[in-house]
Amino acid sequence: MLTSKFSITLLISLILFAGTLAIVPNCINLRIQRPVNFNVFMMAATGIYAFFKRDIFVGLLIIYTAFLSLQNIYITPQFYFSIFGLIVFYLYISAVELDREIIYDALVVIAALNFIAQLFQFFGIADFMWQITGGETPGLMSNVNETSALYAITAPAFFRRNRIGLIPVVIGGLVFAHSRQGVVALSVAVAVAAILNLKRQQLIVSLAGILLCGILFHAFVKPFTVDGKRIAVWGTTLKAASLKPIAGWGFGQYQVVIPSLTAKNMTPVQRSMLYDSIRDKEAFQKLSTLITKEDIRDEVFTQAHNEYVEMFFAMGIIGLLLGLIVLIDALLDARLQQDKIPLYGLLSVIIVCLFSFSLHIFPLAIITVLYLALIHIQAEKIDAHSFNE
Repeated sequence: MLTSKFSITLLISLILFAGTLAIVPNCINLRIQRPVNFNVFMMAATGIYAFFKRDIFVGLLIIYTAFLSLQNIYITPQFYFSIFGLIVFYLYISAVELDREIIYDALVVIAALNFIAQLFQFFGIADFMWQITGGETPGLMSNVNETSALYAITAPAFFRRNRIGLIPVVIGGLVFAHSRQGVVALSVAVAVAAILNLKRQQLIVSLAGILLCGILFHAFVKPFTVDGKRIAVWGTTLKAASLKPIAGWGFGQYQVVIPSLTAKNMTPVQRSMLYDSIRDKEAFQKLSTLITKEDIRDEVFTQAHNEYVEMFFAMGIIGLLLGLIVLIDALLDARLQQDKIPLYGLLSVIIVCLFSFSLHIFPLAIITVLYLALIHIQAEKIDAHSFNE
């Protein structure tokens, strides 16, 4: 049984490596298909939730999500393969007995390999990567925001007594990434871990340590400032969402609706091509009357940089509530479980999603699905034990 358990756990670890590290950013791959990947994650996550809850109401919400998904203008065969892959990955983890320590060690190795890649980039050793990063050091991810999110999401695997000594890998990786979102998400996760596990004196020391690290990062790496560009994008997105608040604009529409109205340097030909892909042209015309000069910018934003705002845009209030239910319900289940690492990991995901588009990124989505599976496995065991009593 031990050999079988070890082999199965090793297989899961290899899948994690393949989903996060095997496809480097300069190859045509899943991670550049962001308009599809957000759709993929929502379909997989809601399907997973329906399987876990076995509820008719949730099943109806899945049908609603599928209806929106099939209208995505970016759908390719990869879309179906990706959804199938994530759901099978979840079901397989749910059906087998795993050695969680090995799974968490796999996450440690993933973070460590990204850090090594960052070192190569920093010292100019990995020239093939340096050319595509514009002087940044994202490691094996596509950009530093993804890298920062990866460290925040994998960091809880370092919270174990026999791995805490490797936490400088995470700290060093975040410093090289020069991105604040991972620091904020990790700080929240560490604070929650401290509150749940430490005595009062230890808690005060731990929180003071988090505050000190934040001050040092602010002073020497990158200041914590309000990002006016993102706030402006959120405002524009909410304007658009307010015109279709119930069902939303649909998946794949953000990438054509928002840039068409807000990208200052887009040519007429480019605008015409995007306009042809807009499904609800009447709503688009109404939206154009609400756009002001504050909404126009040099950058082309093809994501809202806030997954909850984009859920509202794409799926309406129904989809937003569904997404929040999937995440928050899992968080509440995890709070009661002995193994808290999935709790801290999912909490990091939820925080990162406030500032970025992590669910659009396949490597981050597959780790999120891993945490959901580990939480649901333990929840079912707790329910079964309570029923038997």
